[in-house]
Amino acid sequence: MSYADVEILGPGSDTPFQKGRTDRNGMFMFRPDQKGLWQIGLQDGMAHRLALERELTDVKNGYHAAKPAETVFRKTSRPQGIITGMSIIFGLFGIAYAWKARSG
Repeated sequence: MSYADVEILGPGSDTPFQKGRTDRNGMFMFRPDQKGLWQIGLQDGMAHRLALERELTDVKNGYHAAKPAETVFRKTSRPQGIITGMSIIFGLFGIAYAWKARSG
């Protein structure tokens, strides 16, 4: 996500360890200061949200991420789903009507 808001929570903390934005390529970097479960949240301002958890373990040359934890995606709201469904239906009828008008 380009220019998405990022918030990082350290292990056992409700206060953000770091806040910022991704670059135009969707990249963001931070340097953890302790091992444990880190929570990373991204939000692009258009109702898209991504929440990640990474368990960082201590190694000889710094920290590294253990196997990724579950990724959580936010579901769309019911009104958004209804509008999307209606848009698809109207779009299909529009294509069918245009095809019929062109061939008939």
